[in-house]
Amino acid sequence: HTEGFREAPKPVSDFIVHPVTGALYAAGQKNIWRSADSGAHWERLAEAPYGVFYRLAVSVKEPGRLLAAWNEDWNGGTIASVDGGMSWAALDRSMEPDSHSDPTRIWASPSGRINALTIDPFGASTVFRTDWWGVWKSADGGLSWTEKIKGAPNTVTSDIFLEKNGELYVATMEDGLLKRSAAAPVYDPVFPQSGYHSDENGHVWRVVENIRGELFATSSPWGYERNQVVALRAGGLVEKSENGLPAKRPVKDTVWIHGYGKALAAHPKDADTLYMGIDGEDGGGFFVSKDAGRSWQRTP
Repeated sequence: HTEGFREAPKPVSDFIVHPVTGALYAAGQKNIWRSADSGAHWERLAEAPYGVFYRLAVSVKEPGRLLAAWNEDWNGGTIASVDGGMSWAALDRSMEPDSHSDPTRIWASPSGRINALTIDPFGASTVFRTDWWGVWKSADGGLSWTEKIKGAPNTVTSDIFLEKNGELYVATMEDGLLKRSAAAPVYDPVFPQSGYHSDENGHVWRVVENIRGELFATSSPWGYERNQVVALRAGGLVEKSENGLPAKRPVKDTVWIHGYGKALAAHPKDADTLYMGIDGEDGGGFFVSKDAGRSWQRTP
């Protein structure tokens, strides 16, 4: 059963753009929402079989299979749909934690609250997820998982992005945006690059790339009451933008105390078009940029 809505779903915790159809999918709490006209109209799909929807993922190599992460309190898991989000099947048949490298597994459940869900661009069967305590990898599309925490920094990871050249970008809740090259075992800071800046240091939530190869991340600095978008342009130029975003972070009906930019997606065919979601009824919602993240406009 679907319904048509002129308003965007609220609150929203994630967006993806389907790599083949161009349709937008939004994780809107108990439901997945889909838009075929760039967010002008939305249809509500099946309810989450567990908890609430939090993250979404789809691969161009397997476009008919949609993955989702659900969360309920401090627990979470993954599910899959092969009919565009109309029905869902459970995954996570086995979880293999690494209690030697991650001693928190002695008391923390291996099925913890999920922060990020990413499909390897080189193969749809390889999937990564992060929770509060570690990083997990699946080689069979999410049916079985092994914790891969050895050598990772001791911080909460909110998103991961793997470049085609093997570079790994990690969005963290304390240490900003980090990068590790394919040949190096350590992470280098990308944003902020050094020192402390009240309008930079803090949480980074999501990382995406447009078809021009520019990277974008949503950021919520500790000492600054606005959300912003960070762009990594050609030549290593780093730009910040908050033009068109709420003057203050939302506080009404938010997932946490404030509303944050936890949803971000790039259009698969237009390098200048980006989509962003901020939770909260007092300024949050669905935002669109038509100039590669330099300015934003909230939809009705």
